[in-house]
Formats: sequence, C-alpha cells, structure tokens
Amino acid sequence: MPESAYARRMGERLAACIVLPEPRKGGLLDRVAAALSGPDLPEVNPPQAFDPEWKKDMVEEKKPPYEKLGQRGWWLHQLAKGTPLSWWEAHTGLTPAALFKWAQKGDWSYALLRIWWEGILRERHAVWARAYLDVVFQGGMDAMIGETRLEAAELIGILPQAEREAAMLERFPYPGPTDSPDKFAHNNDKRLIMFSHMSSLRWDEDAVFSEEGSRHLIKCLHFWARHLTDDEKMAYSGGPYALAKIAEATAGLLPFPVLDTVLEDWPRDEAGLPCCSQIHANLSASLAARKTLYLYFAGENAS
Repeated sequence: MPESAYARRMGERLAACIVLPEPRKGGLLDRVAAALSGPDLPEVNPPQAFDPEWKKDMVEEKKPPYEKLGQRGWWLHQLAKGTPLSWWEAHTGLTPAALFKWAQKGDWSYALLRIWWEGILRERHAVWARAYLDVVFQGGMDAMIGETRLEAAELIGILPQAEREAAMLERFPYPGPTDSPDKFAHNNDKRLIMFSHMSSLRWDEDAVFSEEGSRHLIKCLHFWARHLTDDEKMAYSGGPYALAKIAEATAGLLPFPVLDTVLEDWPRDEAGLPCCSQIHANLSASLAARKTLYLYFAGENAS
C-alpha cells in the first residue's frame, strides 16, 4: 500500500539513492543557465553497503546467481520494488516520460528502466505504460534494456481500450505512401510474425474496434494475404501461419457494419480464387457465426 509504514520506510531509503540537485539561487545567471541546459536532474547513488536493518523488510543482501544487476543495483532494485511509481514523480518533480529520458542517459539505465517496467506491470498504471511505450519502445514491438528483451504487448494490454486499439494497429506492418508494396512485404515478414504474438492481447468481452480502426485492420489483412500468396519466400517463412493467427485473434473485434467488407474485398489470385484460401475459409466461417449471433440477439432485443 502506498501509504503504509513499509512504503514510507522504503521511500526514505530510496530517497538517499536518488539525490536531488541543489536548488538554484534564481539570479539572472542561474535563469539563463536553466534556460540553456534545462532543469537540473537527480543523481543516482545506489547503496554502497548493505544495512542490516533492511532485513526486517525482506531485503536480501546477496543477489541470486542468475541476477543480471550488479550488487548495488540489486539493492536499489529491492528498495524501489517496495515504493510506488507515484513516489518517483513526487520525489523528483519529473513526469514519467522525463524520468525515462533521464534514465536512458545515465549509468544506471538498466536498473531504473527495469524497476519501472516491473512497477508498471505490478500497478497496471496506464499513464506510465503509455510513456514507456513512447520513450523506450518508440513505436516498436520490442525493446532491449541491457540484455533483457521487453515486449510492447505487455504494456499495450494495460492501456484503455481506444488507446490499446491505436497502439496495436500502428504496429501492424503496412507500407507507407512512398514504400514499394512488394519490397515492403518481402522485407517485413519477420515483423508480421512478431505482430502475430501481439495480436493475441486480452480484450474485454464486449470490446469492439472503432469503424476507422477496423477498416485499417482489414486493409492490413488484405495487404498481407495478397503478398503472402505472391511471394514464394514468405510462403515458407511462417508468414501465412502468422496471418492466420492475427485474423483469428482480431476477427471478434470487428463491428457488425464492416463484417461483409472483410470477405467482399478479399484479394484473389489470377484464377479468381481467394489468396491464402485457408485463412479466407476460416474467416468466412467465423464471421458467418458472428453475424448469425448478432442478428439473433438483435431480433431478441427488438421483440
């Protein structure tokens, strides 16, 4: 609990490790310096030695053999683990985004970014999750901190539904206006496979994409169905399996008004047959079942 005696003790210990700068005097030279260099930032000074008193709060002196943090970083990590994310904003006066940018420039980047990552997952904090995605992931599907690989899907799942939809769809590989579609598809099949893992995010039972988001999703499905059929390399790279997984995971998120568009505009090969025919067949069955249920319950509500 953020207001517990335990949290206060851990916060006091952590404050000794996150040293705030001396306040500037406010004279003309100080104001000019602040304008040129930005605000003074804290310094990270993890414990030099273990305090036996910490044992009362279950802080371990020796780090586990598998732990990637150094000894001082391990102590810092444990102190921070007992401190809520709100402490960092209150103590430093920095926003989550500013904290992440500050950490990335310092020697203790791995320890801090890992501390906050674990805190976001523990607290399910949407504001911190959004900032972490923006600053650390920068629109990507994964990020490396130290030797640890993180997946954006874990944070996207914390966002409110509308933001979750946008964050997910912007990571679905799709060519830009200046890209060659064929080259883009050929060079991004691995990203499609990565996205297939992200597409299985948990959604609320009644979650439905916006109509705009749904049309973009359908456009992406059609693009990859066409190019997975035309490109022999991708046909054997796992791309069709990835697209099948994406289609299965997202079909239930499409609103009723766009369901017919999925199949009516599905790309076809030279013989007039649906590209990625098995995916098309599975989607046909899935969407037909959804339409039947929708019309049944619509009729029930009307009577």
